[in-house]
Amino acid sequence: MKLIYNFLLGIESLLLLIGISVPLARIQEFWIFTSQFSIVSIISTLWESREYALSLTIVTFGVIFPAVKVVSKIFRFREFERIGLDRFALVDIFLLAFLVFSAKLSSFFDVALLAGFYFLLGFIIIGAITSVLQKRL
Repeated sequence: MKLIYNFLLGIESLLLLIGISVPLARIQEFWIFTSQFSIVSIISTLWESREYALSLTIVTFGVIFPAVKVVSKIFRFREFERIGLDRFALVDIFLLAFLVFSAKLSSFFDVALLAGFYFLLGFIIIGAITSVLQKRL
């Protein structure tokens, strides 16, 4: 059981790294302009645009908290779980869901989910499984 848990933790870490670096979605505006973005590209674009607060918010909730969540599972730190910070991890998935919802209501732009979204979704699912296994060990 411990071997499976450690294997899943490795997969969870890998899914997070891939999920934040590959494109999450593609936006097509007015059937002419198309752009793709990943969490890393959003952070760098916001930073270059001097949107420091928004950039740091995405870094904190989209990268640091999920990474700390995985590290706390690997080294069995219970403080992260007790404080409840794991609820704030992956807030960017909520924002992406809102963007997709907005696109479905609009006729001006269309959003297509790409591989990064599915890697992060896999991260969430594997994370839930490892959380259950962690409590059993």
